[in-house]
Amino acid sequence: MNIFEEIKEKLDIRDVYTHYTGNGINRNNKALCCFHRDTHPSLSFKDKIFKCFVCDKGGDVFKFMEYYFGVKGIEAARRLNSDFGLNLIHDKVYDRRRVLLEHKRHSEEQIKQNKIIQKIIKNNVMFEKINNANKYIELLKKAVLLDDEKLSTWAEKEIEDTYAEISSLCDEWEFENREYIKEMCNNEIKLNEWEQEQEKRRERLERKRYS
Repeated sequence: MNIFEEIKEKLDIRDVYTHYTGNGINRNNKALCCFHRDTHPSLSFKDKIFKCFVCDKGGDVFKFMEYYFGVKGIEAARRLNSDFGLNLIHDKVYDRRRVLLEHKRHSEEQIKQNKIIQKIIKNNVMFEKINNANKYIELLKKAVLLDDEKLSTWAEKEIEDTYAEISSLCDEWEFENREYIKEMCNNEIKLNEWEQEQEKRRERLERKRYS
């Protein structure tokens, strides 16, 4: 059973007529026709069907909506559903515009999620680089202690360059994630505290570089 059949099943054409016209129906199931200037009841009702024997208009509730309001199809179904509280039509299914808006919203959320995922992956790669650089520095420090002046000089230079690379990676991460950090910190005071902590981190990194 489709939506049109459900509405016709639930609604009595006489209720639809009286609801919209405000006219009554006599004991013979006849009323004044609302489709022409009627002075004597010429509109008859029987088995969910109306029929005027003067202007010859007739049909079910949807034909009534078409003649009376000029609406038909899903627009007529939507109005009947709303006016009689049938709760049969859900806009997500029948309102194409809302469906398109919902699809657009979902697509935008998906794009946003994909950007977050890409950022996480990029951050993980960056953290892995920093971690590997720190391991590399530990190996270089051992090389400095070896009794080989050429190797020691090279290792010291390599350590300095690697610390510079770590510092650059940290600054790059901070720049790219500033909006996220601001949101995470929730307010400007916490953001300032976080920035102060990052400054201390840089100082510790500098001290470590020359220790």
